[in-house]
Amino acid sequence: MIRHAPPSILLSFVQAFGFIALLATLFSLLGRYHFLPDILTHFRMQSMVGTLLPGIILLIFAKQRSRWLGGVLTVAGLAILIQLSPYFIPKSDKPEGATQTLLVHNVLTSNEQHQEVIDHILEVNPDFLVLIEIDQIWRIKIEEALSDVYPHGKYMTRDDYFGIAAYSKVPFISAEIEYWGELKVPSLDLVVPGPDGEPLRIVGTHPKPPMNAHDRRLHKSHMEETAAAIVSAPPMPTIVCGDFNTAPWCSTYSDFLATTGLQDGAIGKGIFPTWNRHTSLLGLPIDHVVVSPDIGVSRRWIGPNCGSDHRPVIVDYFRRRTGGKAMPGLDESDT
Repeated sequence: MIRHAPPSILLSFVQAFGFIALLATLFSLLGRYHFLPDILTHFRMQSMVGTLLPGIILLIFAKQRSRWLGGVLTVAGLAILIQLSPYFIPKSDKPEGATQTLLVHNVLTSNEQHQEVIDHILEVNPDFLVLIEIDQIWRIKIEEALSDVYPHGKYMTRDDYFGIAAYSKVPFISAEIEYWGELKVPSLDLVVPGPDGEPLRIVGTHPKPPMNAHDRRLHKSHMEETAAAIVSAPPMPTIVCGDFNTAPWCSTYSDFLATTGLQDGAIGKGIFPTWNRHTSLLGLPIDHVVVSPDIGVSRRWIGPNCGSDHRPVIVDYFRRRTGGKAMPGLDESDT
């Protein structure tokens, strides 16, 4: 059987594309030290495809003198694949008792498709909602439509994309607005009845996107102060959720998990883009639900496009009775 090689101009393009992808991937390894490589770090899934696919093509079709690049690209792509593999290797978390559902959605302040968001909430029927980028218009629309189902709420509306709200079917044990980080945008710090009836802490947060050196400092200080607030409180099952504006493989995210001891709820459930609904090629997984080891995630999925630039993240979770270690929680509760 004769193997027909692609035209040389096509192979030259593949070679150039793969080389650029390799340079970008290597540059992204410096993300901890500067905002520019940190931005590239967000595109780790794209880097995997951009190195692995050209590498395989060059190994198969390129002339002998060009196959070294194919080998390097393939190794780089496989290294990224290994890094991402925990998200896609199925992890069975069978509920140990009752479960609850949490829905987290950055609805986008300027989004006028209020009914689509409301319809999706009613379809999912979660126990708790955390909604990001809530202004007064969004608050009124949500409460007019959902107050019978979700009569308990805590919110801080703003017009600058940093409003936040939470709604619940049952009364909060406590509900506070906190201002962590240098920018002092609001976060939610809630204690609710968990799946087993015992107190559960839910933190909702939305740091500024790290798009330049100044904003990266604000983003980092927000995540660091949020982590400090979690670890300084007495033990309690904990969920932290929201639009983190960072991908799981960025240093700010990994540092946050390392400091708090929380675990990514997407492990074993798949990691898919939640931001940039216009093109999945450049979409990023920047909306997260992370949990303490004593909370298990039995199911996690991404909701539909409801007019926002973000898609909702939904998790079913339960309280672990075997293994797992209680995590920090609030020092005191309001009744």
